[in-house]
Amino acid sequence: MNGLVDGPGYFNSSGPTEALLNGATGGMSEAFIRSASSGVTKYKTEMGWKNDVDMLADTGKRSTGNVAFAITKVWCHATSSQINSWHRYALGSFLLGYRPGHAYFQFRSDHDFTKTTAYEDVVLGGPTSSYFRVNGLYVRTFQYGKVIVNPTTSSHSVSLSRRYRDLAGIFHSNSISLGAHSAQILKIA
Repeated sequence: MNGLVDGPGYFNSSGPTEALLNGATGGMSEAFIRSASSGVTKYKTEMGWKNDVDMLADTGKRSTGNVAFAITKVWCHATSSQINSWHRYALGSFLLGYRPGHAYFQFRSDHDFTKTTAYEDVVLGGPTSSYFRVNGLYVRTFQYGKVIVNPTTSSHSVSLSRRYRDLAGIFHSNSISLGAHSAQILKIA
C-alpha cells in the first residue's frame, strides 16, 4: 500500500496514515526523511525526523501491516557530495529505526533505474539494541558496527568504546564528532 508519506503523517493526531496499514501487508513512505523536491539544504526538524525513524520501529511491531518501504528522494539540484551526504543521512536514519525483515530502504537521486552503490554493501549484522540519544546524537549498536545520526542544527560528539572505520575508510577510536544533519555508519575495525 502506498500512502504512509512520512513519520509526521503516520503519527498525525487528526488523520494518521498509520491506519492505512490495517488489513495491508505493508506500506510505502515516499517522503522518508525529506520531500523529494525540497531544497538540498532543507531538513526536517529533529521531531519530524524522529517521527520518521519511529514510524519504522512502530511498523515493525504491528501484528498486521508490519512492513515499511522507506524511500528517500533527492530530486533537486545537488552536487555529488550533497547527494552522498543525503544518502548516508537517510540510510543511517533508516538503520536506527528498522526491524530486520520488516523494513526496506531505497535512495533515489534521479528518475532512472536504481543504481547499486557502496551503501548497499554495508554489513553490520543484526541490531543489538534499540536506538538511543546521547549528547544530541542518536546511536544504535549492531553486531559488527554502529550507526550515529545527528538530526540537529549543531555539531555534537560521542565517545567510542572501540576502534571503528567509516564508509570512507577513516578510522575513529576515542570519539567521533558529527556536524549538523549528518550521519556516520561505522564498522568495527
